[in-house]
Amino acid sequence: MPRFQIAFTTKQDKEIRYNKESIDAKVLPPEATWIVERINEKFETIYDYVLINVYETKEHYISFHKDNETGLDKNQPILSLAIYDNIEDTRTFRIKEKQGKIRFNIKHKHGDILALSYTTNILTRHAVM
Repeated sequence: MPRFQIAFTTKQDKEIRYNKESIDAKVLPPEATWIVERINEKFETIYDYVLINVYETKEHYISFHKDNETGLDKNQPILSLAIYDNIEDTRTFRIKEKQGKIRFNIKHKHGDILALSYTTNILTRHAVM
């Protein structure tokens, strides 16, 4: 069962396009902007939007894909921040060759941030199970 999505921006309402689909990004609530500010500080980046994948149950997932949102910066990694209702929960973040075998299975625990370089995103496919 696919996941649900929510998008936020730090500037103004904007549309995020990917795979010929779009999602309207709302302005990030002030009480949550510290997360983006902290990430920008820590990773020396300038992120201005957040795409949140909501996995309500273990049956929710995202299959192998590459990120292709408009406006992806080739100089900045794609980050994945894990936040779970139960801090003991984990998901498996998988990376595989485009047409090949799985290369990495990474346990994505509550609070973990995974960084995927733009080049890795182009040359491989990733999934969250």
